[in-house]
Amino acid sequence: MDPYELPFCKPVGGPNMDRQNLGEILAGDRIQSSLYELRMKEDVYCQHLCTSHLGRPQSSDVNPTKLVQAIHNSYRNNWIVDGLPAASRTEDDHTTMTRYWQGFPIGFMDDEKAYVNNHVNIEIQYHADEQVDRYRVVRLTVQPFSIRHKLDSNKHGEVENGSVLPFGAKIKNPIVSCAPGADMHTNYDIVVKGTAQEAAGEVLFTYDVIWIENRDLQWASRWDIYLNMDSQIPAKVHWLSISNSALFLVLLSAGLAAIVSSILRYNARKYQNVQMDEESHSKVEEEGWRALRADVFRPPSFAPIWLAVGCGTGAQLLL
Repeated sequence: MDPYELPFCKPVGGPNMDRQNLGEILAGDRIQSSLYELRMKEDVYCQHLCTSHLGRPQSSDVNPTKLVQAIHNSYRNNWIVDGLPAASRTEDDHTTMTRYWQGFPIGFMDDEKAYVNNHVNIEIQYHADEQVDRYRVVRLTVQPFSIRHKLDSNKHGEVENGSVLPFGAKIKNPIVSCAPGADMHTNYDIVVKGTAQEAAGEVLFTYDVIWIENRDLQWASRWDIYLNMDSQIPAKVHWLSISNSALFLVLLSAGLAAIVSSILRYNARKYQNVQMDEESHSKVEEEGWRALRADVFRPPSFAPIWLAVGCGTGAQLLL
């Protein structure tokens, strides 16, 4: 699903599509721009992104909105920065888990109600490349939170693409990290004291940006943990897939070989039984698969150029 089919914050003028290779297109991947702004080594504290109306309140008497259905079906956001996909970090009272595949959830279900993750901590790890005098991104982690912000409706900006840009929007009940002049990042201990935001009504989206220097992780190794998919897929599954592919290939090859050998044996018996005089020999030459040698270079009788190009080459390219 296109994320902008849901009532999330859209860039002014609509998202821009990035150029993609054929493999990404065939895989169904679409890379689009977002409204989030990242500046190298500049931390951001509870930055207001936009306010958006997520739909009618949830009730058992009415059909759920598209966003509620997406949260119920465990839809996830997939972000990339500098070509590196975002890992998701989740936290509770006892554990913190980082997942390096399939992005981060757009929300969660609790007591049959859907709650939207309207705040994200974007943690970017980098290291300095002294040879080229620049910085390289080596890891991207997103920690989503659900925070119910109460807004002063008189402080909103103009509506653009279904989202209200919060020029000077004011939060009536700010958490510690979203209070005016705060210089601390949002964390689980702060959010857990507040109230989660239901996936309905007018919602403010915010974000933090955290830059961390990581000198131990090299540029060439930044993809290692993603390729391993956080050890979620054991090695035996890969061997099972290879075995299934090999078995399927052997069965297809055996079936094709049986069909070809049967046809060849039939034609060989037929040729051996024909008397080898001149008349019979010419008959043999005109029958069976050996007759193809006379048809390969035979021009078509009607519109030869169009048939040769359209059917011979154009049809193959089209298929």
